[in-house]
Amino acid sequence: MKQPNGVAQIGEFRRAVPDYDVVHEDFVVGEDRVAVRNTVSGTHQGAFLGFEPTGRRITMRTLDIHQVRDGRIVATWHLEDYGGLLAQLSAPAGAAVPGAWA
Repeated sequence: MKQPNGVAQIGEFRRAVPDYDVVHEDFVVGEDRVAVRNTVSGTHQGAFLGFEPTGRRITMRTLDIHQVRDGRIVATWHLEDYGGLLAQLSAPAGAAVPGAWA
């Protein structure tokens, strides 16, 4: 399956999970870095990554590390738990999802 670029993928996710919410769980500040651990959740209401809408509540963990210089973000590294998300989208309704961080 071909992966869309980051901007297109964000748009696809917003259409698929229009009620999504992001909770910033932790902030860790270092010399020139800020790490932010997030939990994204919402209802899978539209097609995403080849999965038709399931109507399920989904939860995905993300991590952002921002490099800061002169009070501005100059670089960002972003990680997402797509394995956990894909397990949630493909699991039968009501099934426990091994490895998901729900």
